[in-house]
Amino acid sequence: MDLSHFLFVHSRKTRPDGRPLYAYKCTDKFYIKIKAFMLNQFQVTVKKKQPPLFSILFCLYAAETWRRKHESGTWKWETIFKEISATTPSHASIHEWVKNGLHYWERDILSDKNGKNLYLVTIACEGGLPLLLLRKENAKLNRFFKNLLEKYHYKRQLPDCNINKIAQKLSFSLLPQSLCNDIVCKLSSDLVQKVVNLQEKVRDSDKPIAALDSDYPHWRDALPLSLEDKTIELLLNDLVIDAKKLSTSIPKNLQWQLFLVQKKNRWCVEKRLHLSTTISGSVLKQWIQKKDLPYRMRVLLETSEGIEPLALMTHMYSENKDRLFRCELLNPYHKNITALLSIIVSGNKILENLRLILTDGTFESELQSAGQDLGDLPWIFHEHNDQLKFIGEGSINASSELLTILSPSGGKWSTNDNVIDFITHIDDMDRDMYQVMGTCEWNHPEHGKCLICSSSQSTSNDILMIQGKKIRSTIDRDPPFLGMPDLYKIDQHNVIQKENNLQMEWAPSGTGNLKWNSDPTHCSGPLWVRYINSSGYQVLRRKIRVVPNTTQVNIVQTGVNEHPGVIEIKGLSNIEINCADTRCTYQRQSDHHYEIHCLAKDNQLKTDFTVRLEWPDFRYIDLQLPFPCAGAAFLCGEKHILSNERIAISRLSAIIAVAQAASVNQKFFIHITIKTREKLFSTKVRKTQYRYYQDFEFQEPFCLEKDGRHIFYLHRIQERIKSLLSLTGDIDSTADIKIKNNANQMLAEIEVGTFDLWFERKLDEKMVTIHKDCSNVLKNYIKESIFINMLPLWDPEISSIELIRTSDETWKIPDDLMPGPYWIVGDINKVARFRPILWTIPGQVEKSKTQIEEAIRSENATIRKSLQNQWVKSIATDPNHPEWTLFFKFLQMVGPYPASALDFFSCMIESPEAMVMALLKSNDDDFEAVWLLSYQLPFSWYLVPAKAWLSSVRLYIQSIQEELSSIDLDPDGELLFSFFESFQNRLIIRRPFFKQICDWLCMNIFPEKQLQGSELQIASIQPEFIENNIKDHELKFQGRYGADEHYPTGPEVLKWTDSLDFPDQHKYLKLSHHMRAIRCAPFVAAYICLKGEMYSQQLLFEIKKIRHFDKEWFSQAYAGALCLGLSKKTT
Repeated sequence: MDLSHFLFVHSRKTRPDGRPLYAYKCTDKFYIKIKAFMLNQFQVTVKKKQPPLFSILFCLYAAETWRRKHESGTWKWETIFKEISATTPSHASIHEWVKNGLHYWERDILSDKNGKNLYLVTIACEGGLPLLLLRKENAKLNRFFKNLLEKYHYKRQLPDCNINKIAQKLSFSLLPQSLCNDIVCKLSSDLVQKVVNLQEKVRDSDKPIAALDSDYPHWRDALPLSLEDKTIELLLNDLVIDAKKLSTSIPKNLQWQLFLVQKKNRWCVEKRLHLSTTISGSVLKQWIQKKDLPYRMRVLLETSEGIEPLALMTHMYSENKDRLFRCELLNPYHKNITALLSIIVSGNKILENLRLILTDGTFESELQSAGQDLGDLPWIFHEHNDQLKFIGEGSINASSELLTILSPSGGKWSTNDNVIDFITHIDDMDRDMYQVMGTCEWNHPEHGKCLICSSSQSTSNDILMIQGKKIRSTIDRDPPFLGMPDLYKIDQHNVIQKENNLQMEWAPSGTGNLKWNSDPTHCSGPLWVRYINSSGYQVLRRKIRVVPNTTQVNIVQTGVNEHPGVIEIKGLSNIEINCADTRCTYQRQSDHHYEIHCLAKDNQLKTDFTVRLEWPDFRYIDLQLPFPCAGAAFLCGEKHILSNERIAISRLSAIIAVAQAASVNQKFFIHITIKTREKLFSTKVRKTQYRYYQDFEFQEPFCLEKDGRHIFYLHRIQERIKSLLSLTGDIDSTADIKIKNNANQMLAEIEVGTFDLWFERKLDEKMVTIHKDCSNVLKNYIKESIFINMLPLWDPEISSIELIRTSDETWKIPDDLMPGPYWIVGDINKVARFRPILWTIPGQVEKSKTQIEEAIRSENATIRKSLQNQWVKSIATDPNHPEWTLFFKFLQMVGPYPASALDFFSCMIESPEAMVMALLKSNDDDFEAVWLLSYQLPFSWYLVPAKAWLSSVRLYIQSIQEELSSIDLDPDGELLFSFFESFQNRLIIRRPFFKQICDWLCMNIFPEKQLQGSELQIASIQPEFIENNIKDHELKFQGRYGADEHYPTGPEVLKWTDSLDFPDQHKYLKLSHHMRAIRCAPFVAAYICLKGEMYSQQLLFEIKKIRHFDKEWFSQAYAGALCLGLSKKTT
């Protein structure tokens, strides 16, 4: 057999070059030859009279047979010898053949971490992924490959990235048992690594597969895949495309992009910002210039309508010194694309200056985002990945052959034999839509002329923007420029530099005929500014507002009672001012100096007022200035929130609290009062109009801005208030939010509820209507943005049913629904705003398919509660219970609503073991949702008994161990321990002090593992070290507050310190009564965890209230107390 010919045909060499055997792409014809050779020579081989080629061809035959014939089941040598009808020889003989044969092929034998050679694994990996297996398990392997690709992409820059370990962990959760083995993991790792490396070679191409075919014709030969099957070819193509998307998913700078889209025969422009679903901590630090990152942050979008929460960033795990954050959308209006989140704004917002903010509730950092803004010249789009993407405006040279253009109405096109096709007129934007090929000139009597060229060889992808200093002390979202601004460009590498190659011209706006001027010395007022290229065509044109660079606005005096506030405006040259507000008077102090006196009337706070700057040629600029009088108000955008207006918790982030102080010593804070329908606690509470009140204060100061104006962004406390409302267990509970000063005077108030809209049932007519009291809220929304659905509560896998509208505020219940309980839910612009109501369809219920379905469908409340408790107990004690999948489906279904709205979640929190098991059963996406149940239910992870942690984790680990043993995987137990480590990392990321619990669990479940640097071991030997550490943190706590500090109360906390075995040193009996609860609370929480004691809802409320007051002290003291207790605790 001519082996040299085979090598030369497949590698253009006569000797092996060290490539894997699958890379030689053995043909069917040659495989038949070597199979016949093996069949004829096998008997000779057994007698140890092998010809020189035997071992060499055996390796090639064995690898190819694996690839061609293995379909399912256990991976054994028998698969190879069955093809030649031979009895499997001894493993010693096979190992000798493999060793000798692979030596010729210049291939190494794989080994495990202990150095043991893996002969079967090596041969299987040399053959590549089995063809029959890929066909049979295509869907599961495809999902596995995509997940492995994504995980590897985000970790590959880390020094200790091990793709084989990543593949092992993923295979256990994503693949059937038959595929959970070293061979599949190794081959999959090779495939993904090579796909990523290949994509890197053509990283700038929009069509990576075509680019690889062109530049690297034999690129597929390097992959462990057989490509004679269309299904596998498609799988590979998808992987390469996904790798391309991932390679562009972590931009160093954020950048908005514009797209022209058609929706229901209507054209519109969308502004999009792409965020990766996974972002490294190092990238976030670059964005916000912050050294320490919290584990959980939100991305907010600020527009003229207020602030909207966009996405949640959660720390998933750490690798070396870097951290990885998962990013998930909070508003379903935006889109979740593969590995990307697409934030979308449309309508008039595309013309606004949009701000992105990152916050954890204690700080706000603006994310610097570049991107195209829009002016009044033609907008040019080209086709990019089957979308019409904005590439510029005005005069442009584009490489694309066909361009789509939106130009202002009234312009004329001219060309020499090139194509200009009118498509349609877009009324919303008053623009005409054209398709253009070639070179065309556009001329408009008002907007000037532009030259647009397609199929151009010289193109520029630079983004142009106008930047300059702006006037301070105004509250305009876009204040006027102080003097003439400059033009800057952002190149394709996101480098910003001044643009000096275009001619700037300006002309006064609003004076009729435009007279263009290139001298910026005396330009001010509302202006048109344009930039012209060397051919005389406009590249950019904008309408801007400019005031002289000497202009100043200052608050001289803040008004109180009958004393007016005073604002001065200086540095205006030949400019008059005017103010139409009846509460303001103004007077000229000198030619360039004005004073405005403002007086609040009838104790009504006005947060801002308008001053008009007027030029001699009748042009003017309106300035929004802060009203310089003491007081406070809540604002949503520029709108005042009335005291009787109900605000949904989902809208709270859009609201800011504003306070104006007369003195620099004046302080403001937020006060919250929770109102419920039922009395929650045994302590004394107030009752008014059948509502019960429980006080909860935030002693958080407002941010002091210039001139005595204080700001508090309510998005900071949105999650906390949401948690407090959920803590009551009452879906109709509300919160009164008050602005108070340091004299405890209430200055402004709003009411916040989980929902601000509700339904009315019309049972006889089978109709549901919107309550008449909601009309004031609904008038701000078009009816097409409101959707009402029914959700079958017993089965989250059944799709929701959209109700048919019969009038503006009425929907009909369908006649053909299955019997059972339903939720009727409603949203506006895909945000849940309506309080869910229950609607039960009567009739004979079919036999329940699941235990939880039987419980939920039971009409008797007592029986339903009993069945739900039984279900919770059964899943808590069985990690492999088939209905765990349903639990997570219910968790997804309840997402937009408080978990307390479904009573079986209330049963879950009565079983700490079930809650811990839910964490253990969670994947990356579900873990955070389970963790956050403590914010939606009267429950706390701090108070989960240590014995519940131990019993659930031990049960879960045992179940995994049994599964691994059944498939002969993980003989050394390393993979099993990695599952525990993964769980431990998830916990510690969210609460670092839970390391004490995790170390204690490790000591009991994995006693052979040595703990490194564990405080638990220190506490068992030197408890005084931990006690001293607690005292150090107490001193730091004391240093953060003054003698007159108002500490939160905790009568129930202090009752627990009376327990006989409660540590005396943590009772703080020598301190004043009002200072004890804040110090005792963390020790009480640790005591309950260690003892496994039952606790009241009142205690939980107090614990959460005290923790919010000073998280640092609570966390450190709780960790220390837990450490001391666990060091003495046995199982």
